[in-house]
Amino acid sequence: MKRIITIAIISCFIACKQETKSQNDSQQDTQNIVQQDSKNTPYTKAQFKEAFPNSINGLPLDDKFFSENQMAVGTYGDDKIELVITDCSEKHKGLQETLYMAYDIKLLEDEYATHENKERHGIKTINNYRKHSKSSEISFVYHNRWYFVLKGEGMSPDELWNVFDINLLKNFKN
Repeated sequence: MKRIITIAIISCFIACKQETKSQNDSQQDTQNIVQQDSKNTPYTKAQFKEAFPNSINGLPLDDKFFSENQMAVGTYGDDKIELVITDCSEKHKGLQETLYMAYDIKLLEDEYATHENKERHGIKTINNYRKHSKSSEISFVYHNRWYFVLKGEGMSPDELWNVFDINLLKNFKN
């Protein structure tokens, strides 16, 4: 019996040590990405305006486009969809690391909201759905530089992702 307990304790110790090493490796990878991207030149207001999608799923960009401090915000179809894009080079570089760390956390569902971390087209996304207002929010990092928040009214995260064409992001490069 003592032998079984000793083996169990040793097994737990080895497993914990391997998990810690795996977490350290993951944190180091994230830090490498953030350091690498901090060397990029931030987009100007003009570059943001030029790269920002003119429409999403046939809904035109409203007149509410705004760009300031390495961030751009636009709404589509009379505020049905909102897109927020942050350039994570220089002062916003910590956003990437925050999303990657948050992706590893399992969020709970309650009667008001559903939270889900899901990989879509090879992109790690964090999805939030507010049940009563039927509004969705999807956050993700693109090309290890661009932090996106996509918001939609009257649709689930899956429906929102399906109306959003990932090819619209081709103008956002490293």
